Amino acid sequence: MTQTLQELIMEAAKRRYHWTDTPSMGFGDNTVPKAFLEETDIPEDLPLISPNLQQMFGGEALTFSEFVAHCGINMIEVASNLQQVKKRQLRLLSVGYGGASINLLHFIGQFAIMTGISYPFQSLIVYEEDTLSLMNALRVYKPIAAQPCDVGEQNKMVLLSDGPEQYLSQHIYTNNEFLTADLEFTRDDGQDTDVLTEISNIDNLVFFGAPDFKARTMLQDNTTKPFLFIGHGDNEVDIYRKPHVDGELTVESYGKIDLSVFFINMLHASAAMLGILARGEEQGEPNTLLYRHNTEGM
Repeated sequence: MTQTLQELIMEAAKRRYHWTDTPSMGFGDNTVPKAFLEETDIPEDLPLISPNLQQMFGGEALTFSEFVAHCGINMIEVASNLQQVKKRQLRLLSVGYGGASINLLHFIGQFAIMTGISYPFQSLIVYEEDTLSLMNALRVYKPIAAQPCDVGEQNKMVLLSDGPEQYLSQHIYTNNEFLTADLEFTRDDGQDTDVLTEISNIDNLVFFGAPDFKARTMLQDNTTKPFLFIGHGDNEVDIYRKPHVDGELTVESYGKIDLSVFFINMLHASAAMLGILARGEEQGEPNTLLYRHNTEGM
């Protein structure tokens, strides 16, 4: 039987998101994928967590301060960690700019505004080549509908052009070519090297993100700079130091996401990553679990 484009999209969404019209955690975000594709209404009596989903589909959304309070984030601890991170003069490099990285950088930027501690990183570097698809856009907390967009898609790094992320660093660098072992890089002295080697010579550099298996394999041992992997599956978010690409981490983390739970987990992970960096815990043995948080949905 021939399937329509909408049916194919619905199947993809069902594999990626928790498919329900029952709100989760007192919020309606997790009902959006089903309501959107089946053209039904989202619950009007429940707030949304994501301003992005509120902007696209209507209703009311929590302010960021309300969201932080709801999740019980200790802002005194966040401020202390931001101060310590700033003292370390770290250079943060995001390997890819997907659902985890976009949200973490946005939330840390919001923390910087709330605490008045701007530019906690000496520089921010983002590598990404992909466009932002409609299905992935549902996982983005920050409002994006007003961003310039061609044919319904855009390069993800357009999202770095404004917002709280600008408070992370005075120098933000972007590159539309993804980090690969054989990507040629010509240095100022005219000699060729590969991007990974060249980047690894930068002082105080920390990689982070949720890249594909090829990039994880490149970053999983102590021959490169520190790498913090942000993984999300079902109701759980993890932060690993240089995880080995085997076992449970070989399973992609996108399936069956409860969006309400996802946004809550990403906020907790953002605060946790600041603590990890403040304590210097990005350094150490590979394949080490540094943080785990589970928000029970439904």
